[in-house]
Amino acid sequence: MKYRLSSLLLISAFLVSCSSLERVNPWDQGPKEEKKLTAEEFRKASETVVSWHAKGTPRKRSGEDYLDVKILGINDLHGHLNGETLAGRPLGGAAVLASYIDAAEVPGRTLIVHAGDIAGASPPVSALLQDEPTVAFLNMLANDHCSQEDLANPNCNMVGTIGNHEFDDGRPEMMRLINGGPFKDDIGQVRQWEGSEFPYVSANIVVTETGKTLVPPYVIKEVEGEKIAFIGAVLEDVASIVMPASVEGLTILDEAEAVNSYIPELHAQGVHAIVLIIHQGLRQEHFGKHAIVGEGELSGEIIDVTQRLHDDVDLVVSGHAHAYTNVLVPNNNGKEILLVQAYSYGTAFDDIDITIDRASGDIVAKSATIVTTWADKGPGLSPDIQVAQFVAAKNKEVEPLVTRVVGQAAEFLTRVPNEAGESPLGVLIAEANRAATDADFAFVMMGGVRASLEKGDIQWGQVSTLLPFRNQLITMSLTGAQLERLMRQQWHAEGRDHILQASGMVFTWDAAKPWDQRFVSFKKANGDPIEPDKLYRVTVTNFHASGGDGFTVLKEGTDVVPGPMDIDALIDYFKAQGGPVSPPTPGRVIRLN
Repeated sequence: MKYRLSSLLLISAFLVSCSSLERVNPWDQGPKEEKKLTAEEFRKASETVVSWHAKGTPRKRSGEDYLDVKILGINDLHGHLNGETLAGRPLGGAAVLASYIDAAEVPGRTLIVHAGDIAGASPPVSALLQDEPTVAFLNMLANDHCSQEDLANPNCNMVGTIGNHEFDDGRPEMMRLINGGPFKDDIGQVRQWEGSEFPYVSANIVVTETGKTLVPPYVIKEVEGEKIAFIGAVLEDVASIVMPASVEGLTILDEAEAVNSYIPELHAQGVHAIVLIIHQGLRQEHFGKHAIVGEGELSGEIIDVTQRLHDDVDLVVSGHAHAYTNVLVPNNNGKEILLVQAYSYGTAFDDIDITIDRASGDIVAKSATIVTTWADKGPGLSPDIQVAQFVAAKNKEVEPLVTRVVGQAAEFLTRVPNEAGESPLGVLIAEANRAATDADFAFVMMGGVRASLEKGDIQWGQVSTLLPFRNQLITMSLTGAQLERLMRQQWHAEGRDHILQASGMVFTWDAAKPWDQRFVSFKKANGDPIEPDKLYRVTVTNFHASGGDGFTVLKEGTDVVPGPMDIDALIDYFKAQGGPVSPPTPGRVIRLN
């Protein structure tokens, strides 16, 4: 690391954009079934070490025959440069994360990786400056061998991959953030951004016209003469969760097939130690060494990808689920692959050790633990001083806009939904969107609502944090029959329910029904029926208007009219209330069984 440590950040950092993980991050609530661990207990259990070594490999290995390498992984930082809280305890923040990484590093034998969504859906300290501060922070973790001019330098200690949120502002802006270039930001400044000093890799994002990958598929690092390849990938269905224009002209390949296709090329270069960095993941609720696949314990896309990987892929650093993962997953040949993920927002990191057999160049031992970056203990008590100063300067830069009071909350407005799937804050946002567009109905998906609102004054920065995507509102006409299809698309894929937050409508669903039969009925909020042949005006975000999250019926809308940005609609709604805002009365979403 280029910088060293101090406790300055905890004293001086501007904490406007901090959020409470114990309230807003459902992944951090711990198991919901038998163990019922508290958030702190779950984090403590996450430090359980999972390990593997090849048969015949001695437990005590000499430096002449074997090389030990440290890999430190993060995922889903989302620009959270300031700290968080969990169960009342401080954790995370760029300076605290930097202190933990520094403490874990083995000089000359440490590599740092990130598994995507480092930027996007970010608090104001990063979002208002086009997420450049977040990449600049990561550049501070890079060593002197890393530079924009020599991204393939094998002695550079860092590498990252692309997640879905890197596409939030479109492909050109994603590439500008990676490669550098000028930008006029939200507060009117034109800056020349120098770009990432470390490489981004992805094997399955291909430019359709050329057939070449958008960024290099892999990079080879060298540690004391031994080669380690890092291949990147993004979830194959990324096009369904980003704006279509962002992936126009790109083909997203099957993750495992794309990764495996480069193994012969790596073998030709004498590389047998291979790590996959992938923006795809799952939530793991047990702390055993091995996955139980096919028995309800672990399942999903990342398990399928891992099972189909080549035997020479020993480690998968994952993300996307904002969750804990640390487990050995056997591939289809029985080779055990270590799969890890370290929550989100810089509140934890993967602490991974691998051992390379110098004779074969292969990984013969591996272990990992997921370390929480508590700010009130250990390395967290001495945050990195220069990172702290950097973050404090960025907070000060955006402070005039961030601290402007735009409304008041009469009580805590939570984003967390009830058992029916209805969120007080989600419904309030839907009400604001309908008021801004004079529509019959407005719908909001909670994936775009990233924080709750505390009681009291509501600052612009808080609104920006909870609506970080700055989606434009789109109003269209749909028939009642199309609206019914829209309701059914809340359960378009088994295992995934996308419960809409509704304004102007009440709908009922049955949790005991099969996935494609869960929708039961709907009506207008005043009790009037919704007629199949009648046209209704409907407001959604531009993301959903283009079919995002599987709501493809919205692409059939007619008389489409663009409206204000969602953040402006919510602020206008607060102002129009003329006083503190209370959560809406529940009952727009009714669950049976």
